[in-house]
Amino acid sequence: MSSLKEFPDAELVRRAIEGEQGAFKELMDRYVRVAGAIAFSVVGDFHTAADIVQEAFVKAYMQLSNLRDPARFKTYLASAVKTTALDHLRRRGSEKRGHPVTFTEYPQEPANIAFPAEVQAPEIESRELHDKVMQLVSELPPQYREVFVLKHVEELSYQEIAEILSLTPSAVEARLFRARKILRKHLDKIL
Repeated sequence: MSSLKEFPDAELVRRAIEGEQGAFKELMDRYVRVAGAIAFSVVGDFHTAADIVQEAFVKAYMQLSNLRDPARFKTYLASAVKTTALDHLRRRGSEKRGHPVTFTEYPQEPANIAFPAEVQAPEIESRELHDKVMQLVSELPPQYREVFVLKHVEELSYQEIAEILSLTPSAVEARLFRARKILRKHLDKIL
């Protein structure tokens, strides 16, 4: 039997719909980090983001047979995660994100969700500076934080980010430019 890792998303979706055990798990394994980054970028809280990712995967699985283009599972899941996160904020009675947290605040990954524990950048040599930068990232407005995290933590292309967030690549570029400008402004104050 061949490994499920070899199959494209569309084939895994088809197999999952047909009840093959492991097909949906492979999809989860492929996209859990992206889902986590999106959820975190919306709610700003690591534990809440982990819960949202789990809820979004359940929703995606339950609606899998309704997916029109199985090859676009990644975009479908990203939309489900973002919608679930926004629904969570509405249920909380606030359009604002949770309290700011840094990526390094949590030493272990709850619920086996593979969130980035830290971001290593060659130009950041000091742990203290790294922590300050990550705190600033967590305080970015959500629309800038989500593109920044997807680009610099998840290392997605502009096109991939655009598809996930239903934006144009130029809108992604503009948001990244603005996010970097905000970060530079705040970094100039602490350096």
